[in-house]
Amino acid sequence: MLANVAIGYYIGATMMILGGLTEVWLGLAAERRALESIARPLSGQRETC
Repeated sequence: MLANVAIGYYIGATMMILGGLTEVWLGLAAERRALESIARPLSGQRETC
């Protein structure tokens, strides 16, 4: 039972590390900026059918 909990913690820690590395790789400076200045709103894009 305790081994299952430890495995869950290892999986969670690995996912957190991968998330942090992904943020370092893909992240952008967004401090104190409005969301609209980073990306266009979805409602502002044309619909393609």
